[in-house]
Amino acid sequence: MTKKDVRLKLVVPALCLLVVGSFAPDVTRAQGSARTPHETLEYKPSLRPQAITVATVNGANVDKEDFRGALVVCDVGPLGGTTPGLVVTVEDAADNGAGAPGTYAAVSGAAFTQFTATRDDGVFVGSLNLDRRRQWLRLVSVGTGTTPTGSYACGFVMMEPRLLPVTIPTARDFFVN
Repeated sequence: MTKKDVRLKLVVPALCLLVVGSFAPDVTRAQGSARTPHETLEYKPSLRPQAITVATVNGANVDKEDFRGALVVCDVGPLGGTTPGLVVTVEDAADNGAGAPGTYAAVSGAAFTQFTATRDDGVFVGSLNLDRRRQWLRLVSVGTGTTPTGSYACGFVMMEPRLLPVTIPTARDFFVN
């Protein structure tokens, strides 16, 4: 595992929580004390860490049901190859009636400016109002160029939950108060 792979796998979710902390909604408990970011934010990966390929990659399905807003976060490493490029877009779908997504369609305006050899190696962020989206979300990536090289990972930092606190589906490694 390379240093970049470690950054993609471990740092992105933590970085998302730090970056988003200043955007967290002013949600308070009945006693008046402010909620902490881990109670109001949830990271949901869609495009897990992977190498860029000249192909369309459909990310994992993400259910937005319990949230009103999201940051879309992409961590893109240095790109190489001949005219390398990466396009990442957001798609949404209605529920198919069986608790799974129906047909996906692109969300108008929800696309990152193409990542290229001169626009790479960083964390890039976009935002979505989820009240205007259908229930299911996913990210789609398309690599371009001749034998592009590089790696990336993208996901959603869900925020403004309808119910508090957010239920974290996996165990937390630590919590410092």
